Amino acid sequence: MDPATAGRLQEALDLAVVRHSLPGLQASVRTAGGETWSGASGTADLKRKLPVRTDHLMRIGSATKMFTAAVILRLQEEGRLSLEDPLSVWFPDFPHSQEVTVRQLLNHSSGIAEFREDFPALLKTALIPTLNWGPDAIVALAARRGSYFAPGSAFQYSNTNYLLLGLIAERVTGRPLAELVRQTALAPAGLRNTFFLPQERVPDRILPGYDRDLMPFDSEHAPDNTAWASLQFASGNMVATADDLALFLEALFGGRILALETVREMTNFLDIRNERYPEWTGYGLGIERLEIGGQECWGHMGLNIGFESIPLHCPERGHTIVVLGNVSSYDIVDVFGQLQVNLEQSSAVLP
Repeated sequence: MDPATAGRLQEALDLAVVRHSLPGLQASVRTAGGETWSGASGTADLKRKLPVRTDHLMRIGSATKMFTAAVILRLQEEGRLSLEDPLSVWFPDFPHSQEVTVRQLLNHSSGIAEFREDFPALLKTALIPTLNWGPDAIVALAARRGSYFAPGSAFQYSNTNYLLLGLIAERVTGRPLAELVRQTALAPAGLRNTFFLPQERVPDRILPGYDRDLMPFDSEHAPDNTAWASLQFASGNMVATADDLALFLEALFGGRILALETVREMTNFLDIRNERYPEWTGYGLGIERLEIGGQECWGHMGLNIGFESIPLHCPERGHTIVVLGNVSSYDIVDVFGQLQVNLEQSSAVLP
């Protein structure tokens, strides 16, 4: 990135840390012309002792869903499953499994209720950070939650959909999802700083996260916490750097992970609205559509205990912007928007 643009982006990131009272932020920008910028601001800790670096790892929450969707869609390309297959092929005893399809799991139109609405499970996860949930226990928990509506009749975001998708991938292949994600997405995109928790060994670079909004008490999410990652599994358990997520989006939308025809199917969006994020306008197959600064952007936001992420690719201009923060929660769309505004002052991305 040219020095003037790089300076504006870093200044915007520094101001965001102050304006939103954040511990730290990490960001990555890539343009259609091949210019790149990586930045970090603030600290890894509330005592303001350890500066955030661009190689620090942060939990990315529901941005994990893009990787899970990529695995499922690769299995479809290989003819090992169909998006119209019913859930009953793998989970015959799950409620309404004969009516729910793989496609409905991918785009949250299955009606299956959210397993994270179970308060005892959340409390247990919050109080026992070394807990390692088994998938069977979570499926049983999810099955008890019931349904919101008849499959295919509406849209309702539910992490249970992606828990089931991850387990379907494992049952189809007989291999751990961590291995499938690495083969399908991480290796083709050249990602060296993205990991599947708690199954994979991770370098000692995971930042602690701090919650001030999601739980009824302020808390620190320690780097060695296994409880939340194991509970979320394929719906939100991964860690990465901003640079790696930017590389992933470029590889995904550039046809290096899935065929371009499959990518077009991923971006066939259901029109939706969300009160928390009014910028959120659509959901495809593991891909969200947002309208920010007058531009349509594709990717997937992530909100986790102690962290929030927004990795997005804006196809009209061809640029990719990723922001990661180690606190939950903050106005992450505003931070993204400020980077977008400063980027577009560069002649590199002007039409």
